[in-house]
Amino acid sequence: MQALNNLAANNNALVTDTELLQFSERVVNNFIANKHIPRREKEDVQMAIVEKFLLKKEKILDNFQGKSKISTYCIAVLNRMCLEIIRKEIKHWNLGFDKHKEIREDKCLNSEDCLIITDEIRFLEDIFALFYDEKEKIVLFLTYYYQLKINNTLISNYDSNYINHNLLELFEYPKNITKGIIFENLTKAANIVENRNNKSDATRIWLNKIINSIINKLNSPFQRANYNKESLQILFEYYYNSINEL
Repeated sequence: MQALNNLAANNNALVTDTELLQFSERVVNNFIANKHIPRREKEDVQMAIVEKFLLKKEKILDNFQGKSKISTYCIAVLNRMCLEIIRKEIKHWNLGFDKHKEIREDKCLNSEDCLIITDEIRFLEDIFALFYDEKEKIVLFLTYYYQLKINNTLISNYDSNYINHNLLELFEYPKNITKGIIFENLTKAANIVENRNNKSDATRIWLNKIINSIINKLNSPFQRANYNKESLQILFEYYYNSINEL
């Protein structure tokens, strides 16, 4: 809480510390109202997301593309940070997994903001379609890479024989999962389904190439936006929530 009290407004900034506090409180209050965060945890969660934001503030604001309002952008970032905390702490809060599944990031946004995000989601969906036969693989692999909840349909879209191939076990999240483990499991899955003999480095290179390609397509034509890996992850989570109706 002391960190929140020590914040001082900077009226010359793209977003002032006072506004950041207002945005963070709006985000946390919304999740409390929807029973995703216990009210007793409000100050701790708000402090946590403000601190996370401030640690990356310069980078976050540098990546602001100007297509939406700065408040929309900041709230989207804070929403994602809040979700990260919820995913980490929900078991300790005794809210249960079913309640966690119901979380929708866009509940904090007004109708204008939602329309902007919906347009971006549709554009991302169109981009995925350009990958043709690789689309289902890309969506599944990005979902696992971003450590989102994976359902059986997502896996079966990639491999109709996923049960016999034991893909359900590969797409689980063990405790203390690392990027190395993620790429090992993705490589094992691709080798089984596609009858390959690749190494983890090949999967890492392939996925990074796909991510860069998606970012380039989101930003084109004529530099319509300024997405990077961090803002793509935010947009992908919105997209994933929309297709799974979380």
